[in-house]
Amino acid sequence: MIAFVVLSLIKGGADTPSIIPDLPYCDYAYWGINAGMVVTCFAISICLTSLIKKNFKEKKRLNMFEGDKKDFIITPKIATKLMIVSMVAGILATMVGIGGGLVVLPILLSIGVPAL
Repeated sequence: MIAFVVLSLIKGGADTPSIIPDLPYCDYAYWGINAGMVVTCFAISICLTSLIKKNFKEKKRLNMFEGDKKDFIITPKIATKLMIVSMVAGILATMVGIGGGLVVLPILLSIGVPAL
């Protein structure tokens, strides 16, 4: 989180100048920093998904899935699906202006997350 705040301050914006002098808005460096932020988000998603897969295998090995049948269990397949859907929702929310929940909510309900 701190890295994204720092990168946002470095790249600046249309109305907010960069903290680095003479770094123009929408220049190659600006878009390079944006691309770096996207790659960082993707890498974090991959790392967290692999961590979920590892924890799932360990819990399965230890037979720790004895909860209520209504419990929602994040399997590796569901974790991967959620990662992909979240990225698509973020892109659609940015490009089209819809809320990410408009895309993610039906997917969450379809995989068994209980509605409140």
